[in-house]
Amino acid sequence: MKQKLFLFIAAVFFCLTAGAQETLYKSTSLIGIWNQLQPYPIDSVRMAWIPTGNFKIYNVDRTFLLFINNGKGLTAITAYGEYDGRKPGEFTETLHFHAYSKELNSGNSKSTLRYKMQNDSVMQVEYYNENIKKWVPELWRRVTELHTKRK
Repeated sequence: MKQKLFLFIAAVFFCLTAGAQETLYKSTSLIGIWNQLQPYPIDSVRMAWIPTGNFKIYNVDRTFLLFINNGKGLTAITAYGEYDGRKPGEFTETLHFHAYSKELNSGNSKSTLRYKMQNDSVMQVEYYNENIKKWVPELWRRVTELHTKRK
């Protein structure tokens, strides 16, 4: 299992370094690196969306992976698989590994996802999985390059 995980990570690294770099971080489509946002109440009326430690990468070769960074030194892949477009704004994900769910870690777990781009950097997603049996909404923001002031 460790060897398979290492090979998978090496393959993802290869995709990121072998010409797909520009596509991933300059893409305006689903392809790219995404950071999940969660709602945070400011007061009784207003809500802010703050970044979590959950990230998802959609690769050009139709593979994806989820990973976490808990801010305390732990960074780990929590799920990976393949995705396939069905029609505009909808696609299917097939999970090959999921660290937190025995049902989703079967190797055959499929989720239907619907998404809408709010703009080039924010994506609304909702997914349905037969194991969960409900639509689950999520909000993701694209990870972009860091712009710093240069002297």
